Amino acid sequence: MKLSTGAKVYIGTPAKLMPEQLSRTIANALARIPEIGEAHLPPVYVKAKIDPPAQILVVVMGKDSPSQVTKMGEIMHGVLPASSYLDFVEWRPSEPTLPTVRRTLCAGSESQVELRR
Repeated sequence: MKLSTGAKVYIGTPAKLMPEQLSRTIANALARIPEIGEAHLPPVYVKAKIDPPAQILVVVMGKDSPSQVTKMGEIMHGVLPASSYLDFVEWRPSEPTLPTVRRTLCAGSESQVELRR
């Protein structure tokens, strides 16, 4: 998805979370990719693009790590129920929006995907 310059992106604390079992399954699968430093599942709203708001997977790669988009797509295909999908983005630690995503998380929230290695 490509957003126009100046598009307003709203990131918040989830009102309705994906099932905990599914977020754990995603975390366990992503933990097998060593290039991933952290991952989050914040709800995002972008008028006419992500409307209504939806949780997306924000994956933060190591600073110099190669892209893992193909591998993540394969993983998501393997762990998500057949009739569902999950949009994801691959960010670097320098992504200016990352601090906002981190601040939206509350203690115990399933919007942070805890990677266990």
